[in-house]
Amino acid sequence: MLNKIFIIFQALLDRNADPNRENKFGMTPLHHASVAGAARVSRALIRAGARADRADDAGRHPLHWAAGHGFVEVVEALLEEDENKPAKAEVVLL
Repeated sequence: MLNKIFIIFQALLDRNADPNRENKFGMTPLHHASVAGAARVSRALIRAGARADRADDAGRHPLHWAAGHGFVEVVEALLEEDENKPAKAEVVLL
């Protein structure tokens, strides 16, 4: 089943679907992949530019969903994505 989901997601991404589009609950495809434990889909979405730092309307990030459901491989993919992002510079105004 997850292989079919991956094929569908990959076809959409190949046709320039927005990997950060939100539904009415503020959930992105990465949120849904995290809820489903779809590590392969999560990695494909991340490669396509999905943002793991986006919270849904309830304030939950994809990492919250994956960890809460015990999907270790998805958690690892999300943490790897975070490690590969350049650090944000902080500006302090005095």
